[in-house]
Amino acid sequence: MLDLVQNTYADLMDLVASLSPQEKTAKGSLKLWSAKDMVAHLNFWERHFINQLDKLAKGEKIPMAGDYFDQVNDGVLYEHMDQILEDALSEYQQIHKELLKKYEAFSTEDLSDPKKFAWLEGCSMSVRILGNSAWHPQSHIANFYVKHGQLEKATQMQESLTEKLKGYPTWEPTAAYNLACFYALNGMKEKAIPNLKEAFKLRPDLIEWSKQDSDLNSLREMPEFKALYQ
Repeated sequence: MLDLVQNTYADLMDLVASLSPQEKTAKGSLKLWSAKDMVAHLNFWERHFINQLDKLAKGEKIPMAGDYFDQVNDGVLYEHMDQILEDALSEYQQIHKELLKKYEAFSTEDLSDPKKFAWLEGCSMSVRILGNSAWHPQSHIANFYVKHGQLEKATQMQESLTEKLKGYPTWEPTAAYNLACFYALNGMKEKAIPNLKEAFKLRPDLIEWSKQDSDLNSLREMPEFKALYQ
């Protein structure tokens, strides 16, 4: 688990190192985030997780994100509009160190028992950590590469991440589903179908969700897609 978190951190550092001077100073928008916007976004949600873990340690009520993701994300972008990439990255590095210490302090039982923490609603702490510090940042890194004309690199990253996450049984269906969404959004419709089939088999509850998921809109007229619901 820690290896995957560390690899994700390294992938973000590699992305930043590959930026041109213009990309490092670019200002983004709601439709096209800059590198700094992406890092500021990750900082916000990583801080949110730190806050949750701190409250957990103190036995206090756990703050939840709720259903306000878009509101919060837009607000984070505007709040950090004038922040420079170097400052956002310095904050990210500090947060990463702080989270690693917290992750390392968990016992094997704490990490693996899905009933250990009621606020995670049947999810183990290791699964939550991987979502927070691996899948979430990796999805934004891949999206940045896609928006900047590097679809092949983004695809390789997403496929590699999916294979690693499938090593965790509770992540396997979600990883397959998320990869299908990536394929559907980026013109690889045929590749999406077998991943959806796998996800539906492992987690039938994803079937209903998929019917309203806009990420899959490009697939809806495909006979292979319709067949998944028969």
